[in-house]
Amino acid sequence: MLDEKNFLPLSEFNQLRQELLELCNKLLAFLQSLDPNIAIISVRIGDPLFSNNGAVTIPLNPKDKGVIFHEVGHALFAKSVFHLDRNDCWGESFAEAIRWLMEKEYLKNTDWLLNEFEKDKTKHGHDKEKAERILRRSGHSVDGFKRYWRQLIADYNTTDAKRKATFLDDTITG
Repeated sequence: MLDEKNFLPLSEFNQLRQELLELCNKLLAFLQSLDPNIAIISVRIGDPLFSNNGAVTIPLNPKDKGVIFHEVGHALFAKSVFHLDRNDCWGESFAEAIRWLMEKEYLKNTDWLLNEFEKDKTKHGHDKEKAERILRRSGHSVDGFKRYWRQLIADYNTTDAKRKATFLDDTITG
C-alpha cells in the first residue's frame, strides 16, 4: 500500500484525494498479486506521468479518476521482462488495458476506451488494436488478465533468445 503522506500531499481536494488513494491501493494490490516487487513511492499533482523509479504524477480531475489506473498501471510493464529498455507502445497498451479493467471493476465505466482511441489512435503511442487484443485475450476480466499475464511471462521465459525482441508482437498481434 502507498503511504498516505506520499499521495497527493497538500491537495485541497480531500474527498477526491481519499477516493484516488483508495483506488490506487486497490490497483496496487492487484499489481502486486502479479509481481510483489512493484512499488509506488509517491503520487503528485501534475501532467500524467509514470517514472520507472515508482514516482507518479496525475492531474486532479474529478471527471477522470481512471487516470490513476493508467499511470500506476505502467508499473507492471515497467518491472516486467518485457520492458527491456524498449520504448514502444506496449507499455501504453498494457496501461490502457489495466485502466479499462480497473474502471470496469471499481468505477463501472468502460466507454472511454473506445471513445479515446477513436479520437486519436496515436496519442502518446496508444494503439487501440493492441489494448483491445490484450483485453480480448484476457476475457475482459481481472482474473482473466492475471491468467493471461502469467501465461505470457511463462511463455516468454521459455522462448529462444532470437524471438524475445518481438515476443509481444508475435504473441499478441500475430
